[in-house]
Amino acid sequence: MKLFLLSFIFMLGGCAGQTAVNQTNAKVNSELDSWKRVQSISKIRCGDRDVIKQGEAVEVQRCHKKVADEYVLPTAVHPDVYVYYSAKALELADSYDKGQITSAQYQVQRSKDWIDYLNASDAKSQAYVGNAMMQDQLYRQNMQNYALQQQQVQAQQQQMQTTNCQMVGHMMNCQTF
Repeated sequence: MKLFLLSFIFMLGGCAGQTAVNQTNAKVNSELDSWKRVQSISKIRCGDRDVIKQGEAVEVQRCHKKVADEYVLPTAVHPDVYVYYSAKALELADSYDKGQITSAQYQVQRSKDWIDYLNASDAKSQAYVGNAMMQDQLYRQNMQNYALQQQQVQAQQQQMQTTNCQMVGHMMNCQTF
């Protein structure tokens, strides 16, 4: 019975790490779905524009940010990465509106920043998954060590039950049954 219980606990330990991995993956997939909704809503609220005119970029970016803040930020897996990306996008829009960069530079940099955001978010998710897997491995090792210790204790208890020792004067007399 004890061995069954140890096996069951060991299996649960393996599930704990995998659950953390599955939860992280689910959150990332949920965030991607949120971004798809944001893109659709942004096109409606902020206008579907392939090219943003100089002088309109900050206004358009603020509109996109407002939509994203409403639909993505509350459930974002990595809100810190999103907030950084959002601030960077607003700075870029401001530079474009002030004439410091051209329309082509603005479009290229927006694409690069978006890719950087996705990469940073993905890297952070992978770090979480890696950490969960390490914790899972550590938990499994601890459970194996615990199981070995319990087996040793059981073996010692069985040995003690089959050996009867008595002190006779200064000598020990042991009988094994």
